[in-house]
Amino acid sequence: MKRNVLGVMTAIVAIAASAPAAQAQNPMTFGIAAGASIPMGDLGDDFAKTGWHGMATLGFMPSMLPFGMRIDGMYNSMSLEDALGDASIRIIGANANAIIAMPATVASPYLIGGIGMYNSKIDTDDPDLDFEGETDFGINIGIGTKFNLSGFGTFAEIRYHNIFSEGSSTQFLPITFGIMF
Repeated sequence: MKRNVLGVMTAIVAIAASAPAAQAQNPMTFGIAAGASIPMGDLGDDFAKTGWHGMATLGFMPSMLPFGMRIDGMYNSMSLEDALGDASIRIIGANANAIIAMPATVASPYLIGGIGMYNSKIDTDDPDLDFEGETDFGINIGIGTKFNLSGFGTFAEIRYHNIFSEGSSTQFLPITFGIMF
């Protein structure tokens, strides 16, 4: 009887001790991020100024593999120079990305890239100017690094986005800092 109780107690202690390690190896992550959005190409040359963005992300990164997947939803806003008065362009996007991680150290670098759908719209204060939103296909590619902190992780990344619009393309470069849970 004492052996059974001792065995059960040992099993309970082993399970309790391994719970934090199992949680740390959870392949699913959720994150939020924000940063600067820099217009490029025609968008930057013509009229847009550096703006801001916010992002929510859901990732899957198996612990034994150097690659994973991440789905991002983002909102970008960039002001327009005097072309339309007080106006801005907003870009809402959803991306499916592949991630290739480098060997883990204090800072774990990674490559990220994928495809997505983007909705672009020009917002103005003038009710006479009515711009319809446009949804287009696009791609993105970038680099980043992850830093683990107590209880959560942080990441910093820079990605190039190219939206294939009818007759032209829209390009911008978000610089992002976020936290992962």
